[in-house]
Amino acid sequence: MGVARFSVSFSGLSNGAVLTGSSSFWSNGKQGQVFDALQLGRHMNPVFLLDEIDKAVASGYYRSPLSPLHQLLEMENAKVFQDEFFIDIPVDTSWFT
Repeated sequence: MGVARFSVSFSGLSNGAVLTGSSSFWSNGKQGQVFDALQLGRHMNPVFLLDEIDKAVASGYYRSPLSPLHQLLEMENAKVFQDEFFIDIPVDTSWFT
């Protein structure tokens, strides 16, 4: 299809930082793959393959690796997505597949 493709394995994940990043407050904080897709890609509509999503390990609603999907899959919220690392920079991810 000629667009960037990102693969995220949810097998054993315990939080959504792989997608949404982790706070710059922490020494190992970094941006997530959603932000990487915009920064590194040449297209505004990258395709994300969410592999083994049924194997995500939830430890409560706020720590569930599936929590970021509520924001990313809902159109209005996806228009103002904020990566945890770059919290002051909202980006439009409504074009993502």
